[in-house]
Amino acid sequence: MEIQLEIRNIKISEQRDEGYRMLFLGDHEDERHIENYLILQRAYDFDDQDRRLGMDSYYIEYNGPENAGYGVCERVVFDGRVLNFEFPSTTESEIESIVLTLGPKNYDEARLRSFLESILGDTLEA
Repeated sequence: MEIQLEIRNIKISEQRDEGYRMLFLGDHEDERHIENYLILQRAYDFDDQDRRLGMDSYYIEYNGPENAGYGVCERVVFDGRVLNFEFPSTTESEIESIVLTLGPKNYDEARLRSFLESILGDTLEA
């Protein structure tokens, strides 16, 4: 199954006190009316427990923890307007890809690209 969304709300945040960076992408300008969203997070540092549990990567969540995981994307492609998350067919989820079209250009593309690189690392193809 492929999910397609138009993104109207983009929030980039550095949660230094909490130890992670986060990107939030939602389908409505007004946060109170968001129905669909995607969150990307990555800790600044990983400890031994994170590594043992396979949590030493980025975290992705689509509309809740039932569609979430660490390092689960096969690849992510960003062309400046479309962000395509591809998942391997071996995952438990029926989601094969999530295609996010970024709405009106109310974001700094260079900053967003840099932030995506810092969270996704080599998984990102830009």
